[in-house]
Amino acid sequence: MGRQIFFILILAMAVFIAAAHSQDDRQPRRVEILHANSLEFDRNLGPDVRRLIGDVRLQHEDVLMFCDSAHLYSQNNIVHAFGNVHINQGDTVNLKADRIRYFGDRRFAEARGNVKLYDEEVTLTTDSLDYNIESNVAFYPMGGKIVSGKNTIESIRGYYYSNDNVLYFRDDVKVVTEDYTIICDTLKYNTETETAFFFGPTYITTEDLHIYCENGWHNTQKDISQFNENAVITHENQVVKADSFYYDHSRNYGKGFLNVEMTDTVERIVLYGNYALFEREPEYTMITDRALFVHYDQENDSLFLHADTLESFFDSTGEFRILNAYYGARFFSEEMQGQCDSLYYTFQDSIIRMYTDPVLWNNESQLTADYMEIHSKDEKVDHVVMNGNAFIISFEEGDYYNQIKGRDMTGYFNEGELSTVHVVGNAETLYYPKEDEEIIGVNVVASTSLMIYMKENSPHRIRFEKNPEAVLHPLEDMSHSDLFLKDFKWLEDLRPRSVEELFNK
Repeated sequence: MGRQIFFILILAMAVFIAAAHSQDDRQPRRVEILHANSLEFDRNLGPDVRRLIGDVRLQHEDVLMFCDSAHLYSQNNIVHAFGNVHINQGDTVNLKADRIRYFGDRRFAEARGNVKLYDEEVTLTTDSLDYNIESNVAFYPMGGKIVSGKNTIESIRGYYYSNDNVLYFRDDVKVVTEDYTIICDTLKYNTETETAFFFGPTYITTEDLHIYCENGWHNTQKDISQFNENAVITHENQVVKADSFYYDHSRNYGKGFLNVEMTDTVERIVLYGNYALFEREPEYTMITDRALFVHYDQENDSLFLHADTLESFFDSTGEFRILNAYYGARFFSEEMQGQCDSLYYTFQDSIIRMYTDPVLWNNESQLTADYMEIHSKDEKVDHVVMNGNAFIISFEEGDYYNQIKGRDMTGYFNEGELSTVHVVGNAETLYYPKEDEEIIGVNVVASTSLMIYMKENSPHRIRFEKNPEAVLHPLEDMSHSDLFLKDFKWLEDLRPRSVEELFNK
């Protein structure tokens, strides 16, 4: 029995000693004095306070501290260091300041006055910094500046997570690099990838670009960016807007996504769509997905053009813009409407070239041919060139249509109305002359070529140029089929009457 009690006591003592050792292992080590020119006890500071003066060197675990003088609070494991204070943790972190309060139990430093924290990647300067050495997290609350490589970041508040190579900045954030400046409300920066993530209203400025967004990122190594939420890019006289942009600065190449709007204030043009590609040198833009081109007229008769795909670029001289519209091009203006499979517009000569089944509508007239050109002068339609199977139809009344047909035609306009038509090759015309507003018959004319003078969308006077044949037929002598020239097609159902109808297929 006695022996059992003895072994129980021994076991209990062993457990107690093990527990005591375990508790000691959890206790932080005390700050050690490595050197000081003089050591004093100042009971005005506290009963356990030692005052160290001159070339002070202290150590706490893997942390070394250097300063001109210090107060060591042994009982609380706290150091107040003054003058040229320098904390070094291995080869990774260095912290300098005019004064530092170091809390050994928490491995935490409060640095004040000319603070500088630096490692292999980053140098941070501020006037007030709290630094958790255990987790390698630094915080400044009253303004700071960080230099990483050739990049500089300033803000009112900031966090530096050294272990994760991440910095957070809040309030009046400013990033300056060799090529651009970023001003934003909040920014996250990865020092390893050199990528900045910005939040809130953000302004980015380069030598010739101004960018706004409310969310995005920029990789300074690869010089690529993503701009989201109300993104706007401004370059000289051009403004580009979208829900989001991807931009490669080194290649001057970008993509826009959703609600894209590209404006040239000098040319007075705007491109709309939901997906865009754009390059700056040489300048090129492609836009699709509800693509719309708008050319604003000074007299408010703007041209609206829709196609599956729109391309805008400059000619070989770099002086004149060219617009391509293909796969179902349709356009609308108050003066004229039209459609074709593809369209080519040069700003130098203001010519619209229409390919594959082109159709034009002007007031009550419909113009068709294998190929058509619209020539403008002073931003008004001057004449239309029609090559191959040219046909002009204008509605008269009821089931009657005035018709002009030939191999090639040129239609001339005056004040927005078709005024003269020159027909070359196999010229034919069928129209309804009137007296006192009453139709008196059907005039059928054929000639090698004709010059037709129009009035109120109807032939008014005809000049025969070669081999004319003209017959005025009474209406009652004409069958219904005789009232239409060969290949007659009235395409009014295809005519866009508004901008919204451009998107009807």
